[in-house]
Amino acid sequence: MSSSTDRILRVTAYIAGVEHWPSFNAIFAERFAQARPVRTVVPVPELHCGYLVELDAIAATEPD
Repeated sequence: MSSSTDRILRVTAYIAGVEHWPSFNAIFAERFAQARPVRTVVPVPELHCGYLVELDAIAATEPD
């Protein structure tokens, strides 16, 4: 099975610190352009290994 960003249906984004929201929002808009999946943004105090953003996505697939 295969998929692509235009088939992503929902994204949950965990962002370490709300100060990163403007940068995240700009990058998200650029990467997902017209796809516009439903998204939930959860500000958290920190993420594993010092990451600033963690994404959890659900996408539709197409049969091979």
